[in-house]
Amino acid sequence: MKGKGLSKQTTILVAVGLVVLAAVALVFGGGTGLFGTAGEEPTPTNTPEREEISIALPTETPTPLADADGDGLPDDQDECPNEAGPADNAGCPPPQPVDTDGDGLPDDQDECPN
Repeated sequence: MKGKGLSKQTTILVAVGLVVLAAVALVFGGGTGLFGTAGEEPTPTNTPEREEISIALPTETPTPLADADGDGLPDDQDECPNEAGPADNAGCPPPQPVDTDGDGLPDDQDECPN
């Protein structure tokens, strides 16, 4: 079916011509691309303002305070650094009630502590 559309040879020639035209425009265009300029070149007077963001990263990891008994109270604040105890008791274990007769009742609650 002759006479319909462009011949293969014509299509190739047109494509090659467009590629050559594009290459010439890019090389000799002086900043003008195929579709014109992209805008003004940035200068100190028309450059958009930018905010600077700085992030300070720690350079050293702080050394944890010594806590020999692991009760959460540093040794320099712990009155009993080798025995675990609550902070409200200065880091010392709570006093154990005295049970002289061993019946399970502390002496201060036992009618017969002996």
